[in-house]
Amino acid sequence: MTPRSWELSSVLIVGNVWVLERDKAGALEGAVRLEEANFADAPSRVIASTSISLAPGTEQARFRLEIDQAPNPKGSYLVTALLEGVDVRTRRTRLFGTTVAYPWHPDGTSSEVLIEVRPWD
Repeated sequence: MTPRSWELSSVLIVGNVWVLERDKAGALEGAVRLEEANFADAPSRVIASTSISLAPGTEQARFRLEIDQAPNPKGSYLVTALLEGVDVRTRRTRLFGTTVAYPWHPDGTSSEVLIEVRPWD
């Protein structure tokens, strides 16, 4: 069976994660993911993931998601982020994540992404 043209090329998605309302959270570690969200009644499927770290006081970090095989251009995709750290005052674990959907289209026009993450606690 001959592969379709969109199955042959790799894809690179780059961007920034911007942490809002960070307050006194110390170092943050987590991941940025590209998720396939084709079915409303099923969980999304992770297509690619990369680790990120932010030093205390840093509000932004660059990320780079590499996908070996280009996703189906007819699919629905989201870029998400989840970070975790410890509040330096209270020693409580703090979670930060995306609170809105960041759609990504594999047509090559939106490879630079800015993701805002906010506290989940």
